[in-house]
Amino acid sequence: MGEISHVKLLGVNSWFPQYYANGRRCTTFQNLNKFCWFGPLESERDLVTLFAFLGDCPSLERMEVDFRDRFWNGFGDFICMNFDEPSFVELESGGEELHVGCLYRLKAVDMLNISGYKCERGLLKWLLQKALVLETLYLEFERVGDESGKELLLEYVSGLPKASSCIQVLYS
Repeated sequence: MGEISHVKLLGVNSWFPQYYANGRRCTTFQNLNKFCWFGPLESERDLVTLFAFLGDCPSLERMEVDFRDRFWNGFGDFICMNFDEPSFVELESGGEELHVGCLYRLKAVDMLNISGYKCERGLLKWLLQKALVLETLYLEFERVGDESGKELLLEYVSGLPKASSCIQVLYS
């Protein structure tokens, strides 16, 4: 992981938390200013590992998350054959707390194909609490035409505490 600790753009898939959590953390991704995540968040451990990684990215300004079950590998899309409904969980308050500093430079977050699973909501909540200068949160919903699901998620987001006073939530 040390070889890539100086990159400015990093795109990973949902296998990344397993790799990163198994002792392959580098001290910091000092130059990373754009991070892209492709795939679902499948467990609380993946979510906590992602939080820890983002805490190691002091220059991060932009983040794109695509929750589809497709993974980019540099040559094209592969479809993940997952026939079971994924079991998503939300971090429980009162449990072991992860101490990660704030995201001081994160200005824009795009979340594509969001469905409102608990881990997706957990990521939203954490980002809104930690991103001090977040200007834009863009949400693109997975199910086109599911207006009630979209409204529930937007209501959830509007009720969350936000570290940034200038955030604009956009959606489609």
